[in-house]
Amino acid sequence: RRVAQELRAGWAVNIGFGISANVPRILIEEGLHGAVTWVIEQGPVGGVPLLDFKFGCASNAEAFVASPHLFTYFQAGGFDC
Repeated sequence: RRVAQELRAGWAVNIGFGISANVPRILIEEGLHGAVTWVIEQGPVGGVPLLDFKFGCASNAEAFVASPHLFTYFQAGGFDC
């Protein structure tokens, strides 16, 4: 919940495996679904990241980008958090 409080509307947020993967569910509980765009290293952009063994996939993703291109995006400072 603490991390969710730090996020700002419109941000692109890189989310990793583990505890951080639960942050999208907290935003849904708070009625803030869609406030940020989730970016996962495996390719999904937007939507809701899946958990556990399905992590790396997302439901209702807006786009799927090849992982090397996402790392270029990350290295160029394209995400906010």
